[in-house]
Amino acid sequence: HDLDQVVAELLPALRDVHEKLISRNLFFRNVSAIGILKDLSIHTRSKTLETPTNDYAVLEREIGELFAVLLREVGDLRRVGARVSGLQNMVNQHSLTEFTS
Repeated sequence: HDLDQVVAELLPALRDVHEKLISRNLFFRNVSAIGILKDLSIHTRSKTLETPTNDYAVLEREIGELFAVLLREVGDLRRVGARVSGLQNMVNQHSLTEFTS
């Protein structure tokens, strides 16, 4: 039921997912918070970002915001999880600075 505790418990998993994304040159566009209640029902909240990213700060912030909503709506959670989707390989993606310099 405590947002800070939920996010703190998820941080190692978020870091692991982020490291895997970076190592594979993948960006995500969708972020989901998954909560399992005491009765084992599953509730999720998701957000689609305007542009794909692999920024860890964005991942952590969005997960925190989604869990804040989820906790307000459903209360106590038994288990939590997070998911990124809408993955894009950005190996050949050019940055805007390449065109303006």
